[in-house]
Amino acid sequence: MAAILLAMRRLVPCVALGLAMPACTIIYDPGDLPRPDGALVDAPPPDAPYDADPAQLEVTAIEPDSVLEGTGGDGGRPATFVIDGDSITRDVVVTAAFTDGAMETLAIEDVVVADDGRRAAVAVRIPVDDQLPVGASRTLRFTLAQAGVTGDADVTVAGLDELTLTADAGRAVTSLAAMYSRITVTGAVHFTGAVPAMLRATGDITLGATLDVDAVGATPGPHGCAGGGDNTHGGCGAGGGQQGKDNSLLTLMSGDGGGGGSFGSAGTDGVGEDGAPGTPTGNDMLVPIVTAGTDAGNRGNGGGGGGAGSLGGAGLQGGSGGGVILIASGADLVVTAGEVSADGGDGASANSKGGGGGGSGGAILVRAAGTITASGPWLHAEGGSGGTAGNHGGDGGLGRIRVDVPGTPGSTSTSPVAVRGPAWAADAPVLVGAPDVTVRLHGEPGRTFVVMVGDDAVADQSINASGFRDYALTLAAGHNEVCAITDATQLARDEARSCIDIVYLHAP
Repeated sequence: MAAILLAMRRLVPCVALGLAMPACTIIYDPGDLPRPDGALVDAPPPDAPYDADPAQLEVTAIEPDSVLEGTGGDGGRPATFVIDGDSITRDVVVTAAFTDGAMETLAIEDVVVADDGRRAAVAVRIPVDDQLPVGASRTLRFTLAQAGVTGDADVTVAGLDELTLTADAGRAVTSLAAMYSRITVTGAVHFTGAVPAMLRATGDITLGATLDVDAVGATPGPHGCAGGGDNTHGGCGAGGGQQGKDNSLLTLMSGDGGGGGSFGSAGTDGVGEDGAPGTPTGNDMLVPIVTAGTDAGNRGNGGGGGGAGSLGGAGLQGGSGGGVILIASGADLVVTAGEVSADGGDGASANSKGGGGGGSGGAILVRAAGTITASGPWLHAEGGSGGTAGNHGGDGGLGRIRVDVPGTPGSTSTSPVAVRGPAWAADAPVLVGAPDVTVRLHGEPGRTFVVMVGDDAVADQSINASGFRDYALTLAAGHNEVCAITDATQLARDEARSCIDIVYLHAP
């Protein structure tokens, strides 16, 4: 009876056999079983799927069963699918085509078949379809064929809009969709609103003109904080500049200048007794990218308002903080002209009054799964100037810039210098037939990121001086989400995670 049980080619715990060896297993080869006639039972060749009869092909399910338009279509990371079934052989031919016939058959990037013949993994690039609007969908059918037998599995491709931004001096951030398939900027755009400007695409983003979330005087950039009014602290919280004092005898009867707003760096003092700058806020990874309420966080902070002069009239308005913008491409980001800016506003100026403090620069987060191409620095988040008056306001501090891209980011910014977030190498494996892989992570030299495979953390190591670190990972069967984490307390936030999917199926 024991021989019959072992003939299933499984690993059997010793305790099940009554052996007193804890955590022991027996590896049994049914090819060693003698037949009644004394001959050995033939075992399947070690490199062939076990009991896979090509004529018995069956397809039962596919995971995931939906995908966004443009995933991998512009050269980003391919979409991966795991097809469940039975008797799938290594000779299977997999094709993919839309069922409506309006598009040609898609090229299959790679196929891996599990050695038990029950699963196949497929990688394919989903093209951008400019005729498929958001809310619409198409059916992509995978067909497996072998020995004259076929099996199908269908996937829903969800449509996305393509975005072309033309010149606009006041584009509301609320007009932006959560995701596009492709984004092209042809004219200068100034964004306005209370929340960050978010530009995300599954495919390429091409910038041919300037995008800005700059503050304009007293009006903050999107999600930035307002400058202080007459003798009023700048927003938000500790990052705002202090107000200037009214009618200072020590400063020739002029109001004191307001202090500069602070974020990535401290602003400067306003002239006079008061008017100290704010305190730097947030963090260089810009997590979270959205700050609650009026808290000081990852955004531009306002300059302090100036004090009133002895000759009458209110103190002068502090400049507001620069806004927040996120640009994320699932493929390449190409800058042909223009720049992206999140500058703070200037403090107001007038004689015999305290000048307003300048607002700090805001926040810029750029992410690309492929490459970034630009001819020179194209990002900046500078502080606004303090207002010139009887007593000058202080200047605003710098903002913060983070850039995530595999390989070398090139020349991105100098004011402030960009910090590199985590980005997995563009050539990281997609489908594998063995559990142990090595994957390269790019990022800020000297920075340590938490690397996880699913829910399991990998031993952390810092990024080397060349801007990368190779990680040896062990995968589980099926889809593996491999993530580099900037902040383990913020796992639900996209900006805190850089993740790729690697599919492992045990293959001979």
